[in-house]
Amino acid sequence: MKQCRNILGIIILISSIRYIVYLIKYGIPYISWNLDILIHYLSELGGLLSFGIFNIILAAIGFYIIWNNKKQILGYTFLFAVVLFSFYFNSLNIYLNFIFAIAAGYSLVSIVKMRYSLSIIKKLTIILLLCGLIFSTVSYTARVSNFPPDKSFVDSLEWLRGHSKSEEVMFSYHTKGNLIQSIANRPVLLDSNLMYIEDVKTKLDDSNIIFYSRTLKKTTALLDKYNISYIWIDSEMKKRLIWTEEDEGLLFLFSNKEEFKKVYDREGIEIWQVKG
Repeated sequence: MKQCRNILGIIILISSIRYIVYLIKYGIPYISWNLDILIHYLSELGGLLSFGIFNIILAAIGFYIIWNNKKQILGYTFLFAVVLFSFYFNSLNIYLNFIFAIAAGYSLVSIVKMRYSLSIIKKLTIILLLCGLIFSTVSYTARVSNFPPDKSFVDSLEWLRGHSKSEEVMFSYHTKGNLIQSIANRPVLLDSNLMYIEDVKTKLDDSNIIFYSRTLKKTTALLDKYNISYIWIDSEMKKRLIWTEEDEGLLFLFSNKEEFKKVYDREGIEIWQVKG
């Protein structure tokens, strides 16, 4: 048991040093305090590294039971710190999922062993919890199978790789950036790893101006600032993620043929060349 604690301590120390190095090198990462936080934490809302609602409920009950039996102040302080850091380092949810699973299992066992005045209440409670866990798992699995990239996504980026220069910068919504870099092998202004990007707050603000401004001079000035050569958009961005109207912001400016040229338009995906 002592050896296991020593190994765990070494792992925690190495992980802590790793993230401290990130903080020193890149500073405190920028996060947007909006509904994206819930998406990152709830699998039912579309989070990839996230938790099911029933898992969270069971884990919370498990932590409460464990706390009543053994008040591990140091352990709970560490857990709180990890949860806090996970707002900045979403990859920590991988480890939290393991911890939450243990607590949820402890909770489930306690509920099964609990005495009930009526056996039917016990059975219904267990069935309800199991159905909730199964629903979370099935819905998550079905959603993951539909995650991008699909064929049209890949085709557009392969086309982009074949019709652009390796040093030309691409612009899109930041969650699309990693796939653009990996498939098209082209640099992007932003990707989903916001914590590693210098001046990320400024770049996010400038990106929003590019997306939503209808002032051509302001938009082209920012495109020139970052040497952006191509703009990649898909139907998700046009209908929900960025815009809701066909002539909103950048979509309106695309009508200026002197500054923009549509070079790709297939299956809801468009690529625009910045001519300036």
